[in-house]
Amino acid sequence: MRDLLAKAQLGATKLSTEASAASPNTVEVRYLTSEIYGALALAHEHQVAIGKKLGISSGQLTNERAR
Repeated sequence: MRDLLAKAQLGATKLSTEASAASPNTVEVRYLTSEIYGALALAHEHQVAIGKKLGISSGQLTNERAR
């Protein structure tokens, strides 16, 4: 999960750099956006799988803090 978050954060940083360019490269923007969404989607899949193993449905709210 940490690796996926790091990948998404790196992509977001690169996307921010591209956004500040005078003429952003549309191909690079599409690629980076795809990388970010892919990492986040995979992290969500892992989270759901872990939740199922712990008996927590994806719509269930909890009062406990993550540790």
